[in-house]
Amino acid sequence: MVILSGAPGVGKTTIARLLVAQATADGFEPIEISADVDEGQRVLRRTERQIFYYDDFLGSTFLTTRLDKNEDRRIAQFIRACEQGENTRFIMTTREYILRQAIDEYQELELAGLDLRKLVIAVDHYSRVERAHIFYNHVYHSPYVSAEALDQLRDGNSYLKIIDHRNYNPRLIEFITTSDPSLRASPPDNFVAYALSNLDNPQSVWRRPFDIQLDQTGRSLVVALASMPRRIFRADAERLLESCAQSGKCSESRPGMFEMTLGVLDDTFLSTLRVGEDRREIVLGLANPSIADFVAGHLAGLRSQWRSAVASIVFFEQIDWYISKVRSLMSHVDDFDAALVEAVRRCIFSASADIRIQPSGSGRPPEPVRAEVSVTERLISVCIFMERSRIAEDALKADLVEWLEWDHGEWMLLADVEQCRTFVDLVERVDELGCLTDEVWQSALSAVDALAPSWERWQLTQRLGSIRGLDRSFFESYRSEFEAWFNGLLDYSPSYVGPSSDLDEARSWAEHLGVSFDQEQFDSLMDEILRREDVLADQAISERKDRVFFAEDDSGVRALFER
Repeated sequence: MVILSGAPGVGKTTIARLLVAQATADGFEPIEISADVDEGQRVLRRTERQIFYYDDFLGSTFLTTRLDKNEDRRIAQFIRACEQGENTRFIMTTREYILRQAIDEYQELELAGLDLRKLVIAVDHYSRVERAHIFYNHVYHSPYVSAEALDQLRDGNSYLKIIDHRNYNPRLIEFITTSDPSLRASPPDNFVAYALSNLDNPQSVWRRPFDIQLDQTGRSLVVALASMPRRIFRADAERLLESCAQSGKCSESRPGMFEMTLGVLDDTFLSTLRVGEDRREIVLGLANPSIADFVAGHLAGLRSQWRSAVASIVFFEQIDWYISKVRSLMSHVDDFDAALVEAVRRCIFSASADIRIQPSGSGRPPEPVRAEVSVTERLISVCIFMERSRIAEDALKADLVEWLEWDHGEWMLLADVEQCRTFVDLVERVDELGCLTDEVWQSALSAVDALAPSWERWQLTQRLGSIRGLDRSFFESYRSEFEAWFNGLLDYSPSYVGPSSDLDEARSWAEHLGVSFDQEQFDSLMDEILRREDVLADQAISERKDRVFFAEDDSGVRALFER
């Protein structure tokens, strides 16, 4: 008995049917359950070889449609009945978050061990060759993909552009090979260009369900989630929807409306996961990254849509998406930039919404952890926006100076190399915009000086000195400290020192400062590091050659398409 769970369009039903077909070939009688498990219970014969298949057994909108009376008990009883007989197999499919909610809601399903019997299906789990097989199978059986199209796919290994595409999804593959109405009406002259166009801009896949299946509230939530990174807490999603209502993008929420909206969206647009100790915390995200691409194109083409969407921005993380995704699709950006300027001012110090799902270990459910976006990272985003937009540069210069001073105290507390590197990145961008003050530069230098001696520290010191165009005397103030560190470094093992490129750069700075060191000792250490790097490179090549056929080896894909 197995439950196949995962996001919509990932291939659960197809895999289930393949398992049924394989069992049928082995002599099992296939029986499909369409309404409830009573259908299976009535025909169950423990002495006969039978395989039962129940697709989407919890329904597509579990949040709004509960199981019939005692259906949970009947499902649990049928599962136990199937497991008692060695001649009986049972396959069910459902969406992952619906399964989690059902287990939480119904004790009978939890006692039946549904969570232990599940197999989660995700696109990321497919190897390259498996993705190629899915694509090739659709191409081979499609009456709309001609021999000329196959030649185009083989030309220059163009099929790799499709199977490696970031928006790859079995549902999209089915669309571009079989179900697209335009493909049926008139096959494209260039199939590769047609396929990549749909993967790059999957408007045709999402447009109809977005316009027809969703109401104004559903569309507003999809747009809001498209602008968010990864997953967010349910409370943050509700806050997004409230902001949409305040900006006039949708009507105000009524009791139960959010649950109803989630139930509808989960069928196509939404991926929901229950996490936390008691599995009562809901986190949400888009079901497929191609949805965000669709939303970006949808907003870019409609002034009225992007105006209300930008007005409803709540979290700073959303601004990055609007700049990088929506703005890049627009031909006239002045009004858009002006609206984003106001969003930046409104959200620069807002709470972060991005989260990470961290495994807890010991069989406990994963825990969601809020991932704070530092002020330094936000100000770098502001600088990038100002670099791209004349309107943003003119409007935000005074704000940028004020925000830099506002956060001055935090930068004095930076504790590690990565934080200091991000701070120096910001200082360089601020300097390019003509907004760098002596106080901010000195804060960066103080933070770097507080680091323990390392090559990273000297690199950051060099960058800060270069910003101010400081002469040799500035760097020579570090001479004695650097000399002690560099000569100590030569006594360490190659594994501690790091890559040969870092050691070579350290020597260059030593020579620039006139630091004395043992050249023979340096050469000996460098030779050891280079030998070690050669060994590691050879090991990597060997490991790649030893990988199983269906991993990432191009030969399996090539053999498939060059039949």
